Amino acid sequence: MKAKVSLVAVAVTLVAAGPAAAWGDLGHEVTGLIAYGRLTPAAKVKVDALLAADSDGLTAPDFASRTTWADKYRTGHRETAA
Repeated sequence: MKAKVSLVAVAVTLVAAGPAAAWGDLGHEVTGLIAYGRLTPAAKVKVDALLAADSDGLTAPDFASRTTWADKYRTGHRETAA
């Protein structure tokens, strides 16, 4: 029953929602930090190592900042916007 109520609530929200507005950097960072917090300790070590080895200077090398990388890259490369 609880699952049905949740499903109906999600469906109503999706139907009632207007056009989505972009979240911007903060939205990406918050989502990234939630995802990072759900990683296993071993996965965090691997992700941190990948970020430390990445020399791209477009964003800071921490996980939250890297969540905005695609938007930062798109700014200078409009051909990727679509």
